[in-house]
Amino acid sequence: MSFVAFLVRWGLFKGRTLDEELAYVRYFHNHPTNVLLHTIFAHLLLLSFLALVRVVGHHTLDVVVVAAYSIGFMKLDVLTGTLGCIAFVTTDAVLRHIVIPLPYPANIAVVILCAALGGGMQLLGHIHYDKSMPAFRAFEAFFTTPFYLYLSILFRLGYKEQWRRRIEAKTMMWKGSERKIYGERTFH
Repeated sequence: MSFVAFLVRWGLFKGRTLDEELAYVRYFHNHPTNVLLHTIFAHLLLLSFLALVRVVGHHTLDVVVVAAYSIGFMKLDVLTGTLGCIAFVTTDAVLRHIVIPLPYPANIAVVILCAALGGGMQLLGHIHYDKSMPAFRAFEAFFTTPFYLYLSILFRLGYKEQWRRRIEAKTMMWKGSERKIYGERTFH
């Protein structure tokens, strides 16, 4: 069984294929400013999670999480996984050399600030720019969306143009699945 088939079978994907799942993520990350906010601040939220794990004393769990993300991403697409791996390893290095060495209350404050800023800016992107609530599916939030964000960087550089088009073509199949906040959504 392929990795994607496993994810579909266990109900971790909303779509039946990787293209449909990425189209779902694309539909909820439509406005370019929302995508930019997510690209920057989703990683900050991950940094805060890894920092919290290290601060509370699990000194190897962050390495396991980084390895799991990197392997999972590479199983979906090698280049996207490599980009994600570089970002995760860099994040972990920043965490180990800057956040963790801070004295106890300061390092917890930095973790809380990163989590609040990371989550808050992503919520702002959904509400203000895409005019809808996020989907709030855990696997999508913590795995599929970060994968899509790295992939979208590569798409902007011309990577796998046909794959990008297939995802774009399936995006509107998710119209009506959002919870609107105010105003009309416009598709970018």
